[in-house]
Amino acid sequence: MFRISLCVLAALLLFPGASRAQSSIPPVKQAPSPRPGDPTYETLFYRNGDLNLEAYFFKPQGTGPFPLVVYNHGSRTDEERMEWPVFFIARMLVPAGYAVLVPERRGYGKSEGPTFTEDIGPAERGQRFVDRLIAEAGDVNAAVDFARTKLPIDPKRQNSISCSWPILRPPPSATRMLSPASRPR
Repeated sequence: MFRISLCVLAALLLFPGASRAQSSIPPVKQAPSPRPGDPTYETLFYRNGDLNLEAYFFKPQGTGPFPLVVYNHGSRTDEERMEWPVFFIARMLVPAGYAVLVPERRGYGKSEGPTFTEDIGPAERGQRFVDRLIAEAGDVNAAVDFARTKLPIDPKRQNSISCSWPILRPPPSATRMLSPASRPR
């Protein structure tokens, strides 16, 4: 009996899906958890048109105003509704004196609107695709506008980092390169 229990336990540990009945529902995926010492963040909501959109705001110690870096994530097929504050970006920038804003565009995290997959699908690359990219760029620009008016940031010192589709970065009118003179002191 003891030997069988050990074998069952080992099988469950090595093959965790074996204990579940066959199901069409995939297991819930989790975003990476913060590590000890990671910068803390605040979850915020801002508007773009009729949509209520989620964002994460990391800031250095102090009162600011801080230079801002907007991190615009790439697509997350089948993980769009997972909240993902991107600690790996905050780990690099917050200790260097930068605030970090991570907008969850429409359909991502707890942001309203259909997910990219629901709206466009995996193969569409025509006008609907382009329209969606433009709408998501508008979501990022709305996050920048929100930050300029509601967060302790220096609107003259901001930039963006983007992953995947470069069109989703805020346009140069919304950001500028951080020159050595504009870096945190």
